[in-house]
Amino acid sequence: MPKKTTKKRRAAKKKTSSASPSTPRPDKSGHYSFADAAHVIMAKAGKAMHYGEVTDKAIADKLIVTEGKTPHISMYISLRNDIKRRSEKGQPQRFYFLGAGQFSLSQVLLSGGTKEVKSIFKKVSDSRADACALLYERLTSKNQGEEFELLVSDLLVAMGYEDVEVIGGKDDQGVDIVCSKRDGLSRTRIAVQCKCKALKNEIGPKDISNLRDNLSTYQCQAGVFVTTSKLNAAARAKATESGKERIDCIEHDELLDLFAEHKVGLKAEPVVYFQVDADQYDFLKEV
Repeated sequence: MPKKTTKKRRAAKKKTSSASPSTPRPDKSGHYSFADAAHVIMAKAGKAMHYGEVTDKAIADKLIVTEGKTPHISMYISLRNDIKRRSEKGQPQRFYFLGAGQFSLSQVLLSGGTKEVKSIFKKVSDSRADACALLYERLTSKNQGEEFELLVSDLLVAMGYEDVEVIGGKDDQGVDIVCSKRDGLSRTRIAVQCKCKALKNEIGPKDISNLRDNLSTYQCQAGVFVTTSKLNAAARAKATESGKERIDCIEHDELLDLFAEHKVGLKAEPVVYFQVDADQYDFLKEV
């Protein structure tokens, strides 16, 4: 009898280990994290997709549950963080960012194309990172507070936000920009605080509280904190404090990615790459 039980356990263990660890599974309520939902959607689509399209699909299919008023930004940040985390840990990437808001599953992207194409893609990716680093350096090398607010306001316009207005000034009461976003029949008014600081100067909880406390002053229903630096642990906790309005935060890496994606403060030169069209003409395929 004990041997029989052991065999069953071994069989169960073997069956469990055979499942692909890269295949996301929903939680007990049937929902996924933002990144896992994107994985499921893009695997089914078999193609690269814009993060906005992925978000809309995830919400429509009830794959995710979000209480935030900016789910598209949350999806974008989740995908970028997944790429960054795997890179830092030396793990294989499951997503690739292709620019212009487009993401692809690695298995979809790398399933086709030549080594030369992949090499070109890497060079383009490197140039993008270099340009982002230079933009950050020039923004933070001297006091660029007012200019940074104008740059962020241009970014908001490029992202589709409406009624963008720069408040600025010493008496802005923690709000530098106000804007609005329509979601179906409803419109959300958003307060934005901008902080152009070097990475060594982290954002503290006081700045987060100041933004949240002044949402009503500008008749806003949501707040977004934008910075070239990063939030410290206390500030992160304050942004998601239970029982209070959530403050969405766009920090260093995510902000530079958005500048690059929407070509604000950065510009992209077109790259044309030629190769033999063996898809159209079968007789040109390599033997």
